[in-house]
Amino acid sequence: MSAAPTPSAGDAAPTNVPDPVQEPSAEAQLRRSRKRYPIPGSLNVVLLALIVTTLAATWALPVAFPRSSAALFGGALLFGLVVQPLYTLWHEAAHDIFHRRRAVNDAAGFLSAAFLPSSFWLLHFVHLGHHMSNRSKRERIEYYAEGESKVARAAFYYAVLLGLNWLGFVIQTVVFTVLPTPLIRRFGLDRELGATLPPLSDADFVRIRVEVLGVAAIWSAVLAFTPVTGAQFAVYFASNALFYSQLRYIYHYEARFDVVEGAYDLRAPRLLTRFVLHATYHLTHHRNPKVPWLYLPEIARPEDQSRGFFEMLLRQWRGALPESSQPHRKGRTIAWNGASMLAVFNGEDP
Repeated sequence: MSAAPTPSAGDAAPTNVPDPVQEPSAEAQLRRSRKRYPIPGSLNVVLLALIVTTLAATWALPVAFPRSSAALFGGALLFGLVVQPLYTLWHEAAHDIFHRRRAVNDAAGFLSAAFLPSSFWLLHFVHLGHHMSNRSKRERIEYYAEGESKVARAAFYYAVLLGLNWLGFVIQTVVFTVLPTPLIRRFGLDRELGATLPPLSDADFVRIRVEVLGVAAIWSAVLAFTPVTGAQFAVYFASNALFYSQLRYIYHYEARFDVVEGAYDLRAPRLLTRFVLHATYHLTHHRNPKVPWLYLPEIARPEDQSRGFFEMLLRQWRGALPESSQPHRKGRTIAWNGASMLAVFNGEDP
């Protein structure tokens, strides 16, 4: 894939963008990173197997106790909870650091995405788009600018926290599967994945649709050939939506307007940090997107853990804020530098 870099949505056009040829070789940097922080592929495979087995057990609870509301809602709660470390493993696959073998990496990504549920390849581009346009106008959803409606922004923001975040990518999955490719391109829907990313190729669209059909076949088989009911399916994925939406934005709420530094490492009990596979080191990940989850505590800066996990879980419910309340509004934007995710910066330093 290749395309001329364009600025993130909502940010000023970049000037004097460094020529990637003049930058240190992305491939060389990646090789050095791999040598120092090798991908824990075998560990990831074992963890994925344990997590998927546990998720299957949560689905069996209402089947074993079909008349128990406690089993239904308790199982749904456990499902939403256990999906969180699964999301971390999907995230590793999205950055090509789940396993050194491409086939294993992508198979793990597909299996993980099936529990969200979506196409791994589509969400891969969505996530790259997040890294490219983090804290740009389109992503700092908790802020409203002068002249914008606080009420409208607050309504949208609270809808995101209550499940719209999850529902959005599910709808996106359906749209990219059902709409013909020419229509998607005509309305620029593929460009909405990330303003600085190259357009999706025909092969990308084919892969997305094949994956969606695979995911649909898996869940159709579960509903058709197991005692799982449609009601259980709905309750479980409602729990999934709530967990997903609550836990995605806590790492960015009120963060500075900088594509990399606009995130937090959050303090959390050690057991929780390990349970989510170090996902609490989110700022460290944005700085080092090719370093596997296992090493994030090793390279994190202790002074960056100024906010707590549960503190942010509650704080994000403060809702919409004026942009003028953010003291760090002139951060960096990012330009596309190939699939390596080793960034080329432009704009002001944080």
